[in-house]
Amino acid sequence: MAEGREWMYNRISRTSGNINLEFVEGVNHFLDYAFTIAQRNGESMVKCPCTKCKLRKYFDRGIIKTHLCKNGFREQYYIWDCHGEERPINPIIYRGYTPINVDSFESTTTIDNYDEQNHVLGCTQMVREVMHPLYIGSANDENDFNTFGLDDDEETRFETNEIQNPNKNAEEFYKLLEDASAPLYDGCTSHTRLSVVAELLSVKSQYNMSDACYDKVASIVERIVPGDNHLPKSFYQSKKMIHGLGLPYFKIDACENNCMLFDGNDKDLMYCKVCGVCRYQEGSIDRGGKMKPISKKVLRYLPITERLKRMYMSSKTSEFMTWHMRGGSGDGSTISHPCQSEAWKHVDQTFPDFAIESRNVRLGLCTDGFNPNSDFSNPYSIWPVFIAVYNLPPELCMKEPYIFMAMLIPGPRSPGRNIDVFLRPLIDELNMLWNVGVETWDAFRKQNFVMRACLIWTISDFPAYGMLSGWSTHGRLACPYCLGEGVAQQLKFGKKPCWWGCHRRFLRAQHGFRRDSQSWGVFGAERRRPCPIVSGAEILRNIESISFPPFGSQYDNLRADGFGKTHNWIKKSIFWDLPYWKDLLVRHNPDVMHIEKNCFDNVFNTVMDVKGRTKDNSNSRRDMELLSIRKELHLYQRNMIMYQPKASYVLDKAGVINICNWLREEVKLPDGYSSNIGHCVNTTNNTFYSMKSHDCHVFMQRLLPIALRGYLQPPLWTAISEFCKFFRIICAKKLCIADIEKLQDAIAVTLCKLEKVFPPSFFDSMEHLTVHLPWELKICGPVHYRWMYPFERLMKKLKEKAKNKQFLEGSIVEKFWVQEVALFCEHYFDNNSGTRINPHVRNEVGANMLVIGEASNDFEMLSVFKHPVRNFSRLTNHVLSDEELHHVHSYVLFNTPEVQPYITHFENLTRQSSPRLNDSDVAKHRMTHFATWFELMAKESPHNFTSQLIELSQWPKKKAKSYGGSYVNGYKFHTRTYGGTKRTSNWGVCVLGQTSEADHYDFYGMVDEIWELFYKKNKVTIFKGTWFDPTSGVRIHEPSGVVDVRHTSRLHPEDPFILASQAQQVYYVSYPTEGLRDWLAVIKNKPRHLIEVDTGTSNDQTSLFDVEADQDDFVVEDAQIQDDPEFDGTDLLVNFGTAPQIVIEGDDDEILDDVEEDIPNYI
Repeated sequence: MAEGREWMYNRISRTSGNINLEFVEGVNHFLDYAFTIAQRNGESMVKCPCTKCKLRKYFDRGIIKTHLCKNGFREQYYIWDCHGEERPINPIIYRGYTPINVDSFESTTTIDNYDEQNHVLGCTQMVREVMHPLYIGSANDENDFNTFGLDDDEETRFETNEIQNPNKNAEEFYKLLEDASAPLYDGCTSHTRLSVVAELLSVKSQYNMSDACYDKVASIVERIVPGDNHLPKSFYQSKKMIHGLGLPYFKIDACENNCMLFDGNDKDLMYCKVCGVCRYQEGSIDRGGKMKPISKKVLRYLPITERLKRMYMSSKTSEFMTWHMRGGSGDGSTISHPCQSEAWKHVDQTFPDFAIESRNVRLGLCTDGFNPNSDFSNPYSIWPVFIAVYNLPPELCMKEPYIFMAMLIPGPRSPGRNIDVFLRPLIDELNMLWNVGVETWDAFRKQNFVMRACLIWTISDFPAYGMLSGWSTHGRLACPYCLGEGVAQQLKFGKKPCWWGCHRRFLRAQHGFRRDSQSWGVFGAERRRPCPIVSGAEILRNIESISFPPFGSQYDNLRADGFGKTHNWIKKSIFWDLPYWKDLLVRHNPDVMHIEKNCFDNVFNTVMDVKGRTKDNSNSRRDMELLSIRKELHLYQRNMIMYQPKASYVLDKAGVINICNWLREEVKLPDGYSSNIGHCVNTTNNTFYSMKSHDCHVFMQRLLPIALRGYLQPPLWTAISEFCKFFRIICAKKLCIADIEKLQDAIAVTLCKLEKVFPPSFFDSMEHLTVHLPWELKICGPVHYRWMYPFERLMKKLKEKAKNKQFLEGSIVEKFWVQEVALFCEHYFDNNSGTRINPHVRNEVGANMLVIGEASNDFEMLSVFKHPVRNFSRLTNHVLSDEELHHVHSYVLFNTPEVQPYITHFENLTRQSSPRLNDSDVAKHRMTHFATWFELMAKESPHNFTSQLIELSQWPKKKAKSYGGSYVNGYKFHTRTYGGTKRTSNWGVCVLGQTSEADHYDFYGMVDEIWELFYKKNKVTIFKGTWFDPTSGVRIHEPSGVVDVRHTSRLHPEDPFILASQAQQVYYVSYPTEGLRDWLAVIKNKPRHLIEVDTGTSNDQTSLFDVEADQDDFVVEDAQIQDDPEFDGTDLLVNFGTAPQIVIEGDDDEILDDVEEDIPNYI
């Protein structure tokens, strides 16, 4: 029994029969402790430990207190481990450790002084969870104190007081626990030895600090800290301290010709069984045993099982691992996460025994090569293999802390088709996780369970696609979706395969392009159906009928019979060894990032006529002649010289120069939107260079239609714009299934339009793959869970870790191991520490800005007051004129949801007094008089108003603060004056109109001023802007979705204000062609760190929440604020007492002229 908690089961007094006072005081102490922990974690309810609820239900403090006083505590709940208390170590086993006395936690403890213990409690919790298998007994028995799962004989020895030394694992655990709980120095309450080392390692990993630099910093910290602190003075000692927190990795020797691994039964072999080459370097073997053998090639393998188990063993992540069951169901009409896709549901339906356990894990695999050397003249290719966990919610999925590196395949050359040799340990582990599973502790549910895992697909660029799948991505049969059905043609002069003319078969049967034989020359009419989707079982049968050469670099040039003619298989992929692989709908995903970049390169280089990169050259013209198409573009000879006619899809020299100057000088993008693409322009020859994948991503989806408009003929420009729009749609984070069906037809039509214009050499495998992307999108879900941007960022960081150029692979893995430990420790740091787990995000408003001012105790703060805003720069005072004050205050009132009942009542009174007024007249009257009327009503009938509404009615101060910028809604805004000289454009603003899907209902403008208004204790941020006329000043090109505004068409400046909370950001881009200089293209910007999730709720609202922060704290609702439940507005119509009636008299024609004269002065 825990000392001092006898009161828990002494509820009723034996003498009086009433509840003991000691029990009531103890309940209050328990509730203080439980809700302090809950409040620190952002929770408002905790589990009820009464005899009826038995920790199965959540309630607030009052209900739990009632339950406990009525029913008492459940049996043997002396340790409050379900309410944040740590289970103590058995003191018999380890006498040298004294656990923290949780009973010393006073009921008066507040969040502020509790945070001082954050490092101590957090580190202790971290050690207990990571070392859980060492000390947990029976997880199903909450009262089992058999800390190390001792057997009966061992328990008998303890009962007879026989003391034994702990084993090695236990000693490591106790040493870690001692470091986690021992204060940094005598009297220190905020840090422990382990917490300081963990933070230093986190900094080293995050900023790529060298070992020597770490040693220097550690020695400085050790000297600064007073007393006998026992801090490690070097990186080596720090690694030794946190070694128990690390996860295992193994080194496996490999044949230098990639024939085999020296693992398992072959681990003792000295020579390769395939090629006979020795595994060790020459001169490294000494029969006397004095020299250590040095392997020629070593695979670093990091098992994923222990890493997946830790996701459940940590209380910081275990709850999120079942999000896909709780919050990812959706409504069936949209897809925003892989768990809502057909591929996921198909696994559930095909393997119900796997789906029944929601904690089973879905994984994705990605691999690609990179050169760790900064000098690219020294080629070296290292191939990491990453594993992504898809159980997690969108704000965590595909983020760095939750992507594992399963192995690092050594260089110096790409493994090619022999990558299967290196993947063997991972496939064996995946087979074990599927067939058997592994027992895992769930820290959230406090249960042991058998965790299984399924690899649902792979992600790679197109060359690596062939390495993983076994289907070569070269030649006429390169398309892995069409297989043998979609045969490309080999261009006679271009010498490369092309898919020109292959896309009409994907059109609907009655489409006119199928019968257009003139545009497609020798191909004539198209009568073929789309290529069928072949099942995995059928593919496997075909593969098993083919004999492939063995693995090894000496066999790389050998091919199976029929290769390139009837099939393109180069091997039977090792993934077919997974028992469920043949049943998956999609097994391998080509990377959309690389497809988009290659498509952009082809379009842009051809239109801009970039030498050496354009698809339009003399060989292309000769191929056109062979195909009997576009006679006007055929080469012709004059005076013994061959001439190439200018094509309509190629810009002239003046157009190229204009676009380069426009991009370098005129294009301004919002802060953080992309890199400065203008720097990619070569001013000497007006070409582009060093455009990264994201630069191409932005240019393709946003800037390319603007750049080419006016230079190309409208049909061609429309086709290119539709192609750009296609990529913009498929890259959306929330997909509508109905739109995907339309997209499948649309992309086939768009490709056929492009085929009628561009040369056949333009249509390589990248353009062809776009016709299959909509189907893949429907099956697998949004592409940002299946493209390589996250993995490319990781590879960039791995490249930075390659410090030791002599041992590149070892240097990378050692530093990655430290990073794993550091990332795990960061979960237990203070939430405001700005770590990679919870970083300080761009355009962050700040948690302390979420609630501005002080709300009443009786009513919640008005929505207009509590929206998070952070203004910055150029603070000046601005005195509002009477007209400005009236307009801005009226706008605030009209856009406060809690004021709407009063507005409705005012309009009803107006119509009752003068029934002949139309809606426009009522609106003008409301604009002129409502603010004064509202103030009067709040004074005369304060019982009908909350204290916040009374404060709102009393007008803001005339003296406002003016700023140059503001952070709000995930955007960074500048005024035109403040941001006009900057290289970015942050002053464009948009206010949504009647429907958010229709751009022509939106109002577009530019921020001129940012004001902060003061209502006594609260404040409101207002944007004053210049607005474009939405009728005559806005036009939309429907096929491409391009929206334009005429910069000379402005609205009347009588109503220039909006609330900062209403602002969405846009940016304006001028056209490079002279004929469109009066128009600006409008592009909407997405908020940073906000993500759309389909929660499947009945109201079908879109929930936006911050990716990097807690979802509950940063929810941005859809402008639908619930009114106070105690005030519904109905009493307002009958309780005004002597409130004056509004009387308006006069003829219909004279009403508007006489309104102000006939209305009493107090209105």
